[in-house]
Formats: sequence, C-alpha cells, structure tokens
Amino acid sequence: MLIQGGYDIAFHTKAPTPMLLQVHLRPELRKRLKTPEKLRFDPPVPFHTYTDSFGNICTRLVTPRGLLKISNRFVIRDSGKPDVMPVKARQAEVEDLPDDVLVYLLGSRYCDTDKLATLAWKKFGKLRRGWPLLKAVLDYSHKRITFGYSHARADRTAFEGHEERVLTLGAMRVGTVVAAGQQRECQSAQACLDPTAETTHRDALKHKAPAGAGAWLEIIDGQPA
Repeated sequence: MLIQGGYDIAFHTKAPTPMLLQVHLRPELRKRLKTPEKLRFDPPVPFHTYTDSFGNICTRLVTPRGLLKISNRFVIRDSGKPDVMPVKARQAEVEDLPDDVLVYLLGSRYCDTDKLATLAWKKFGKLRRGWPLLKAVLDYSHKRITFGYSHARADRTAFEGHEERVLTLGAMRVGTVVAAGQQRECQSAQACLDPTAETTHRDALKHKAPAGAGAWLEIIDGQPA
C-alpha cells in the first residue's frame, strides 16, 4: 500500500534561537519512499543535517525572531502487514551482548533506571526468560499506561509515567495506520497539535500550535506495495 504522510509545525520565538530537530524519516526507510521528502521552512532558513549515534537524522538551524513554520510531505510504500512478534526469541546474557547495543541499556534523564530496576525485578524477576518475559512486560505496559496528549508535560520521566499511568510524546499527535486481517482493510487516523499545548525552552523559546498544525498518515492506495 501507499501511505501519504507529513506534518505542519510552528514555533514562535522571542529571539533568534538555536534548534536541534528530528523531523526526517529514518535512513532505512528511504528506500521505500515513492516520492522524496519535501522539507520546507517558512521563512527560509539555512540548516544542515547530521546522523547521531542512534541513526537518527538531526537538523540544526537558528530560528529567526517571530514565527517559523516547518512542513514536510512524502509518500511511502508499506506492506500493510503487522509486525512479526519474536515468539521464539532467546534472551542473551548481558555479558554476551554486542558492544554497540549496550547504549540502549543505559539510564537517562527520562529513563530513571534506579527506580525502574526495582519495579522490574519485583514484577517480572521470577518469570521465565525470553519471549514469556517480553510478552509479560508488553501486556503489563499496555494495561498500565494510557497514551494521552491532554496530560503532556516535558519533564515526565519513565517512572513518573508508570506512577501517573500516562504516556505522551510531546505535543504532536501522529495518526496511526491500522491493517486488519488478510483483507488489508485499512483505516487512517488524523490528529493535530494540541492548540492548548505550550512548552518552554530555557525560557527563551515558546511555541504554541496554530490552528491547522499537525501531523498525519493517510492511506492513498490500499494495494500491497
């Protein structure tokens, strides 16, 4: 199938402000693009990109004072099939893991591992390792956590999300494409930036989504790609 995607984002700054954005598709998805990304800035601003240690394409720029609009459009191919679950997965010992995956086990300002580790051992420490353990974590997370933009805040940690039973990914609402069964009967969902959401960046950057801003994914051809 073909999926048309894109977004319209707006930032309003009180002064020229350096910004670091992740607004491009992942590099491994480029081979599935039917039309290239059309990233645009209004007003036009100079920018450059680099690839970070996680493989994300990052965009650096300095916003002018006032309103900056960012948009992107693309069409991408997708099989429409659900992800294959690793039901036969084997759990490796930590000491046997490749060096390049250890970074995904480290804590961060959002992933407060000291608190989460205690919770994890209490909830899942006695379960059989491998797929049964992974399935239990997935089921627990789905039942425990509600995804909701009305509860968004920029400083929520993973443990706080667990305690508050909510999860958000900033202010942007991204539509989700759902494939149902062998018939590949698909539906598209569209949602916009919450016009009431406001975040502050070092007290110098403040943005509020204007009417019509948002992100979406839309099925434009339901045939297998």
